[in-house]
Amino acid sequence: MLELTKEGRYIYIENNELNKTLRFDLKECIMERPNRKREWEKVLHQYRFFQNKCLTDIKFCDEKFEKLFKLSSKLQPNCNSISSYITFLPKILHLESYICEDINIEAYTTCQYSYCGCHYSINMPTESLNFYPKNVINFFKQTGFKVSRTFESEFEDKRDFFTVLITKLLTINIQPDKKIELIKQVLYSNSFINLVNAYKYDLKALLEYCFNYLEPFEGLTIRESLNLLEDYYRMGSEIGRKLKRYPKYLKSIHDIIQANYNAKQREYDEQLFAEAKQPELEYEHDKFCIVIPDKTADIISEGTDLNHCVSSYVDKILRKETYIVFLRAKKDKESSLVTVEIQNKKLIQAKGSYNRNLTEDEKNFLIRFTKKKELELFI
Repeated sequence: MLELTKEGRYIYIENNELNKTLRFDLKECIMERPNRKREWEKVLHQYRFFQNKCLTDIKFCDEKFEKLFKLSSKLQPNCNSISSYITFLPKILHLESYICEDINIEAYTTCQYSYCGCHYSINMPTESLNFYPKNVINFFKQTGFKVSRTFESEFEDKRDFFTVLITKLLTINIQPDKKIELIKQVLYSNSFINLVNAYKYDLKALLEYCFNYLEPFEGLTIRESLNLLEDYYRMGSEIGRKLKRYPKYLKSIHDIIQANYNAKQREYDEQLFAEAKQPELEYEHDKFCIVIPDKTADIISEGTDLNHCVSSYVDKILRKETYIVFLRAKKDKESSLVTVEIQNKKLIQAKGSYNRNLTEDEKNFLIRFTKKKELELFI
């Protein structure tokens, strides 16, 4: 039986069968034994001392140290030498702080064979636990988050941002195991960082929107939500659209934005559009009027302003398959209100912002408009 005790920088190993003691200096990485003068001296070979001994032959005097020692053996899966486990400890001694606080770490090794033997590539945190602020350490404890070298590297690059993020995560009312999954998807998401930094989204509100609404009601993972929301906000901002920061139907509104965005990137035949123009449809009555678009950009802007996909109708207008006019307030003819589609002398569609239905006043105006222009009303 071997008894292992850690005292400061030294590990004392007592072999009860041989009645002998060795100690390992963690700082100098040397094994020592007492000489006749009871002074510690370096020893190169200790085969007999550890001969035929395995992990089950060790008695540990400290539970935390036992975990650290067993981690050393885990990281050397093709080795069964107690002395090798001991001499490897200085390489992982910084992990003792994680073990003492019962914080999970990702530490594993991949083994590669070469002509000269076995070489180990180890993946584990390289810093001790004091690398992190207290609130981040509290997050590790509360959620059981596993600290890895990848996370450590990301944290070092974005320390202030991650510290704020983790602090906010602790205030969100979701289960601890869900927080782990949430942070894994969020911390490595450039979309999340762009939404917060570039588009000034409130960090906590954004997380709650993704987790408490988009995931259960739209079936989107956190990462899908973040990517879609960033794409929606980026395209909308570039085409000058008035945007809701947390739209109720993100997937639908994203597709509408994308249609408007794509339409704006295209070059249309303005001559064909001018030929399709129907100025005879202009009309005014009471507080409303019908405005005729002058160019394709007017159609695209209408879709942008009202958050619907009328921009996808430009090609149909150029082919004279349909026509679009705008219902506006007489006192504010420049502001979009309702988009109207006319096809073969029939008014077949009229939609407001986000495809809302018409008000009674708007309906009554369109009834008068269709009668005046001899159109059939199919809405």
